[in-house]
Amino acid sequence: MASPLTSYAPPPHLPPPQAPGVSKITMNLIHWCILNTPGPQVIDAIKNYHASYPYMIYQRDGFGVTPLELAFRINNRFAAEAIQQLDMERRTVAQTQRPMAPVPSLLETKLLRLLRLVKIQNDGYPMDELTQEFAIKRVPGMPVRLEDYIEQRKWGCMCGKCTEGWLSPRMRYRLAYASDVIEESVNPTSRSSDNTPNTIPAIKDIKAYGQGFKSILSTTRVLLQTADMPINKAVIASHSRGKPGVGSYLQDGGTIEGVLDPLTSWVWRIMSDAYVREEFEADISQKENGGDVYKALPVCSNDLNFALVRRRLGLAVDDCESHRGVGDEDMGGLLLASTRVQFIEQLLSLRRAGEL
Repeated sequence: MASPLTSYAPPPHLPPPQAPGVSKITMNLIHWCILNTPGPQVIDAIKNYHASYPYMIYQRDGFGVTPLELAFRINNRFAAEAIQQLDMERRTVAQTQRPMAPVPSLLETKLLRLLRLVKIQNDGYPMDELTQEFAIKRVPGMPVRLEDYIEQRKWGCMCGKCTEGWLSPRMRYRLAYASDVIEESVNPTSRSSDNTPNTIPAIKDIKAYGQGFKSILSTTRVLLQTADMPINKAVIASHSRGKPGVGSYLQDGGTIEGVLDPLTSWVWRIMSDAYVREEFEADISQKENGGDVYKALPVCSNDLNFALVRRRLGLAVDDCESHRGVGDEDMGGLLLASTRVQFIEQLLSLRRAGEL
């Protein structure tokens, strides 16, 4: 019958030692005790060696196997129980010797949470947090490569279908539908229109200016209806070039922001009111097959994140705070301006210094 030492082989999922010419198993004293000390006697042997060399219960041999893994492999329950008990005692001592951290006050806790939210709004979720999430518990339906996963999740996407990680399919559909509604109803030559910028510069040709506004709005709608098409000011400007009235619109002081601002703020105002939102969704459902298409789109945490959409489009968020409705606080505090990070950090410093 082969001895335990000669029958010991590396686990099938681990490679043999990498060093060339190594034929003997590199083990420490705990490994040797587990293989050569019979019955309950191994408990005292392990404890004696552990008293002088505590690190050995975690040390791996040439095959990458720890003493505990070896004990389980050869069914040595005495050795396994001894190692687990020593590990538990070490952890207990470490916990009792660790100095207690001061308990933060309720105000400090809220400020820290607020600071984290503001930083996420400005820069997205931290890379180290997303890396840990990828390793421990990935969001279903997301990319399988770490780099792609981080890119998709950085801005809070939960569906795996958001364009550039922030523009969800339902948000695209809503904005495209709203673009169509505004294009049919808005009169950009009227200085009192609810769907046009409040301030209109001196215009040489009001008709051409209005046509250019509609052309850019129409281009935005087409881009929104094109799946996975990136949406930003540069893309919209490029696709709008040469369209009727666009040149006059831009020459007379019109901007791409002048189209995106009323579009996003108008839809944001609608979706902030539960009753109006139901009517808006009903209108979408009644328009040809739009309802079936819309209902089939995946649900995402970015579906109502209008503040994120405006930030990614380079628009101000604070200008739209008057459109906030009940429940906007549950959107992750996305209505805070980036300039408030420094203010919150100053509040935290004052609180920790006892001056607040």
